[in-house]
Amino acid sequence: MIRRNGQPVFVHGRYGARPVRAFTLLEVLVVVAIIALLAAVLLPSLQQARVQSRRVACGANLKQLASGWQQYLDAHKGRFFRGPADANLN
Repeated sequence: MIRRNGQPVFVHGRYGARPVRAFTLLEVLVVVAIIALLAAVLLPSLQQARVQSRRVACGANLKQLASGWQQYLDAHKGRFFRGPADANLN
């Protein structure tokens, strides 16, 4: 409760007078310090999760490429397309 000259300060509103409550500077600094500490603890783990997700996405892309090549080779009797000279192979 905020005090002025040893007496509590009141705010007069629609429902009558009520005491004013406010945070002290020390309380605000403690909360900011706790938030900074939590952020410092969590950021490395978030970075590791980001790296792991990139690895998984890269593996999925490689699997898609291999699957596409395999389907192409199956459809073209195991031959790679080398250019216009191979266009007439049946």
